[in-house]
Formats: sequence, C-alpha cells, structure tokens
Amino acid sequence: MKNIIFLIACSLLVFLLNGCTQKNKYAVVDVGEKDGIVKNNSDVSVKPIFKRVHWIDDEGENIFAVVESVDGKFGVVDTEGNLLLKPIFDSIGRFFNGFAKVEVDGKFGLVNEKFEVVLKPIYDNVEEFIYDVAIIKYKGKYGCIDRDMNMKIEPIFDRIYLHSENRRRVEQNEKWGFIDMKCNIIVSPVFDFAADFYNGIARVKKNNRWGFLKPNGELLTNNIFENADNF
Repeated sequence: MKNIIFLIACSLLVFLLNGCTQKNKYAVVDVGEKDGIVKNNSDVSVKPIFKRVHWIDDEGENIFAVVESVDGKFGVVDTEGNLLLKPIFDSIGRFFNGFAKVEVDGKFGLVNEKFEVVLKPIYDNVEEFIYDVAIIKYKGKYGCIDRDMNMKIEPIFDRIYLHSENRRRVEQNEKWGFIDMKCNIIVSPVFDFAADFYNGIARVKKNNRWGFLKPNGELLTNNIFENADNF
C-alpha cells in the first residue's frame, strides 16, 4: 500500500513539476519519514532510505545530493543513489571555489569536487579559499594553506583578522604585523598595535609612539608621534 501511495505521489509531483516553468530536474520526497529523490520524468532517482535529503546541487555538471543517514551522519549521493561520500560526517558545507568543508567530532577538513578528502578533519576551523589560500585554525592558532593543501604559514598566530585593502592584520604574543591576500608575510609581528590600512596607509604603534606603514611593509614615518589619525 505504501508503494502505491508513493508512486501516486511521485506521479502527481512530476505532473506538477512538468506543468511549471521551473528548471529543477529533481525533487525531494518522503515516505514513512524517510527521504528520497524523484526525477521530473517520474523515475525514482534515490530510494527513500535517508533520514533527510538536505539539498540537491544541480547547477554544475556533477549533480549530487547531501543526505543524512538514520544515525545522523552526512554523506553525498549521485543521481542514481550511489554513494560519492560515505555518511561519516557531522556536517557537509556547500562547495565554494572548488572545496566543501566537512566536520567530524567538532573538527573540520575539506573535500574536493571529486569528493576526495584532501584535508583531514583535524582543524578547529577552515575558512573558504580566497586568492587561492585559506585561513586555518589548529590547536587555537591560525595559519594558511594553499589549494594543494600545503602550509603557506604554519599555525603560529593568535589571530588573523579580516582583510582591509588587501592586507590582513596578524597578532602573535601581543605583537602585530601584516600578511597579504596570498598569505605572504609583509611585516612580522613587531608592533605593539597595528590598525587596518586606510587610504593605502596603516597606523602602527611601537614603544608608545605612532608611525605610518606602507602596503609593502616599509615605514612611511618612524614611530615618533604621540597620537596619529588615519589619512
């Protein structure tokens, strides 16, 4: 009886989908509190065996769905229901610039678009790739990796801040410096404080005196001022 109801529901769903102008080729359906996927030609693409189908990505060449197993673990299936990524993860993020973040026991790593684990989930956090580098956090410290998962900067900084004018402030042992968007160190953390770049110049403080820094890391002025505003 459940199978008949399921097929009727699928046929009705396909009729509604074909009668609309939406471009989606797949729809999530549920039977007995289990999720599956149906194509818009009435074929059952993925049998309703999952606790939940969280989302379907049909934007690129590889169409896949992130699913949650009955024991609450996340994986990935293709349009035929084949496992691309075993449901062993606590969460799977959306792809951005070629990689998706995965989580295991509160630690994070990365998978590529072939659904290969390219960065083991051992990090406190992994940010999205921008300018071919990503900020990582490991054992409370921050560093950078490149797209080949090589360390550009070992996790040595206490903080890496959001970028301003293509420069990021870094902090280490209460000293401040700068890196660029490629995670090259522009100025090692030697200042007592550093402000964000503004109009191409950053205010930096050392020995209780202010000076100004150029984007290439050279001092525009020495640290000789009691106070200094942004240009």
